[in-house]
Amino acid sequence: MKLHDAQNRRSTGTQPRLERQATTPINRTFCPPDVVAPARGWQRTLRLVAILGLVGLVGLWPTGGWAQTLQPKPATVNPPANAAAATTSDTDDPLKRLSEAARRLENEQTFEFKYKLQAGDVIRWQVDHVAATDTRAQTDHDKTASRAQSIVKWQVTDVDSLGNTTILLTLEAAKMWQQTDELPPIEYDSRNQRGEIPDEYRQFAEWIGIPMATYQIDPVGQVIDRKEVYRNIKFGVGDITMPLPGRPVRLGQAWYAPGSIMVGLNDGTRKTIRTRIEYRLQRVENGVANVSFDTQVLTPVDDPRIESQLLQQMSRGEVLFDLNRGQMVGMNLAWNRKCLGFKGPDSVLNYDARYTMRPLQTSRAGEEEQTKISSKEHLQLNIRLADDSPIFRW
Repeated sequence: MKLHDAQNRRSTGTQPRLERQATTPINRTFCPPDVVAPARGWQRTLRLVAILGLVGLVGLWPTGGWAQTLQPKPATVNPPANAAAATTSDTDDPLKRLSEAARRLENEQTFEFKYKLQAGDVIRWQVDHVAATDTRAQTDHDKTASRAQSIVKWQVTDVDSLGNTTILLTLEAAKMWQQTDELPPIEYDSRNQRGEIPDEYRQFAEWIGIPMATYQIDPVGQVIDRKEVYRNIKFGVGDITMPLPGRPVRLGQAWYAPGSIMVGLNDGTRKTIRTRIEYRLQRVENGVANVSFDTQVLTPVDDPRIESQLLQQMSRGEVLFDLNRGQMVGMNLAWNRKCLGFKGPDSVLNYDARYTMRPLQTSRAGEEEQTKISSKEHLQLNIRLADDSPIFRW
């Protein structure tokens, strides 16, 4: 894998690029205990990732100020006049003329992104995070798999005169499972725990039902203040909210949020790896925008030991944003990464993960809650055994 092959994507449109410089640099740190990423270090990291993934804090968006570059969609090249004259029958077709006019209007239409949360709003999310690592180095072969499912409540406690929104985050329920190699799996269910709570999840169990974090975001999604009760580990592309472009955008336009990742070197020093996230408006249907995002590494990297520390940061996915309500209504991320030679010429590290976030319930300020979360209704995680009977789906 050559991370330095990631290149800046530039549009060929005629509109100028618009930039807003960052006020503070972004510095996210992810450095395993052993810089060569041994299997045990990855297992510990995977456990922390699963825990933080539960609360919707997988590090999805940049944490500080950012410089945004807005790129226009490439301009449509019109055919030469002589070509149009040669196809008189086509241009005389009214349906074709209407279709072309509709495409021109679509290319010119702009969409404005802005958070419109109100004090008293409550959003409950179901968060699913599945991850697996497979490491091979000489004669060692280690596998770790985990799955975590949770219900997280976002409560808007205040919106000031500048539009800055304060969000209180509470973890209401969690169900977790993890297995390393052929060892017995470790399980935890906050609503139906059998036996003692595993040591790996004991501290985490104390967070159930209590406020875990408070964030204040500005109208374009930048986190301007935070208070957290957990160790903040970033492993995706940033924070709890998606950074917005700050001005209307067209279909196909992209904006960027730069950042950095600290990695450890063999001599005990650390190196800063420059990254950026590309967000691109793909489509808008029924007032809901589909925005894709992709993490790009800008600093040339040719050391597999450094690459192994970047795997969890290199994510791509999509966000669904309701333009009318001014809030996210869904999120999907995926990781499928491989690193060769991170611990010798015959070593290989595979990291696969999936993260989804969907709303269970949204109550606007002054509205009655339409649904109540039962003790088990929204948190069903069925782990099937090898000798279970098959399930037939029609």
